[in-house]
Amino acid sequence: MDDQIFEFSSSSNADGRTTLVYGSPANELNLNFASQTLIRIDVVSYDYPSSLALPVTLTLESGLSGVPASSLLTRSLSAASGFINFSLADFTDISLTDIDRLTFSFDAPRAADFQVASIISIPELSSSVMILVTLGLGLMRRRRA
Repeated sequence: MDDQIFEFSSSSNADGRTTLVYGSPANELNLNFASQTLIRIDVVSYDYPSSLALPVTLTLESGLSGVPASSLLTRSLSAASGFINFSLADFTDISLTDIDRLTFSFDAPRAADFQVASIISIPELSSSVMILVTLGLGLMRRRRA
């Protein structure tokens, strides 16, 4: 089984723009990202010509069956592999409590190839977890002394 969920390969004269869409007006996602901090794309391989970045635009949409709203951000990857992070706090033009469609637009340069291993949302740490981490760091510091 392959380790990627999506693979793109192009020739030197091909347009590298491709789009992944999750959700539609007939099949809304109804996602609640209110307790999430970011959406992360794990690019496990990016074979790029002349050190060109891989720009990715994420569009969040809501109200597909009523009053539509959308917000988009663009981030880039400039390495052979790594994470592309979209902070959900930066999506200010839309309510994160009812996301109906996610659209990922990859605009790879000509002759670029890339593989995506995962697209995940990262939850924010609860205050109780933060307290435990702080206490653990305090205990580690005390032990060293």
